[in-house]
Amino acid sequence: MHLGTPYCFHCGDIVETTLHVLRDCPLVMLVVWMNLVPQHLREGFFTAELHNWITINIEQPKWSHYWATTVHALWEWRNKALHYDDFVMFVKPWEVICSRVKHYYSYTRVQTIAGLSNNNVEYIRWKPPDDGSVRLNTDGASKRVGFAGCGGVLRGDNSSWICGFMRD
Repeated sequence: MHLGTPYCFHCGDIVETTLHVLRDCPLVMLVVWMNLVPQHLREGFFTAELHNWITINIEQPKWSHYWATTVHALWEWRNKALHYDDFVMFVKPWEVICSRVKHYYSYTRVQTIAGLSNNNVEYIRWKPPDDGSVRLNTDGASKRVGFAGCGGVLRGDNSSWICGFMRD
């Protein structure tokens, strides 16, 4: 969509892949992960490819909460750093993450004790329209100063792709 450069804003000359943003950039590896990742998980943590990295981390019972919270926080902070001139990174971001996990545990404990826990799982996915109809799915993004893009897909009742568009 031509909204920016493909390079990491911190490293400058490294292409910003998902793994680079969430794990390999020195900004997150040294400042965040090295303060959170248990010693026994480090070798696999820092060497796995994306799919295996996700699998390894969600299969560790307690660690998965810290990992998911950290990934979410890193993505949130990266976007704020890119889009808000007044954003300032926390001095000890791992403490913010630990605090978020602690609040999550407190909340789930209260919900369980109060009997308010909802165990129903509802999967969100694309649903075909009624017979003879079509459905339009759209998405868009913008940068603060004048650049924007959008796209869409028109699909029929048998999930077939009718047409797609993208504009920037």
